[in-house]
Amino acid sequence: MIREWCLVSGNGVSDVGGVERVMRYLRDLLVESHHVRILDREELFRRWPWARALCGGRIGRELVSPVLFSVHLWLHFRHAKVVSNGFTACAYPSDIVVFHGTMQGFARAVRGVVPRRSGVVRWVLILYERLAAALAKHIVAVSDTVRDEVITGYRPRAAVTVIPNAVDTGHFTILPRVPGDAGVVRVLFVGRVEPGKGTDVLQTLAGVPGCTLTVVTPPCRGV
Repeated sequence: MIREWCLVSGNGVSDVGGVERVMRYLRDLLVESHHVRILDREELFRRWPWARALCGGRIGRELVSPVLFSVHLWLHFRHAKVVSNGFTACAYPSDIVVFHGTMQGFARAVRGVVPRRSGVVRWVLILYERLAAALAKHIVAVSDTVRDEVITGYRPRAAVTVIPNAVDTGHFTILPRVPGDAGVVRVLFVGRVEPGKGTDVLQTLAGVPGCTLTVVTPPCRGV
């Protein structure tokens, strides 16, 4: 039987960004035997042009779009299988909610550090994630740490499936250690090349005497 699936991804599907890439893989796996729809912000704005004004700016986009996605799902996708990410469709009982991380874990990690989001916004998003976890029919986490954050902070005793978001180090050539290298700390950074992902900090560290920054990127795209 052909079943309809709705994949909710604010930025759509692509090879840029972990959430977008996972959604693309999932779409490719399902599309051969199921009808798959991608619900992203552009699709939402196309259906509801007035929503674009409500989602203006980063704060508006993060606080308003999860509510709009949820309403849209209730109106148009109640009979479909729905997969969403974190707080993206917080007020809809998604069949699967994938947590790539939690805002509560992020808040704990940056405590005492200048935050990338205001405190009020962060705590609203934590409430959104708590609601999404409570309504979810099944929860997937990308690591044991994220699973523990979901269980301790959002939904105690929840059955969470862990699917590791891993890097196959077999695809990388590890530089040989040299004499006197015993005390050297090696850091592997995997992510988009943009300041929001911390590459500005990496560039600063690369300027410290004795530090080396190596960037691995797809050969056809460059940095």
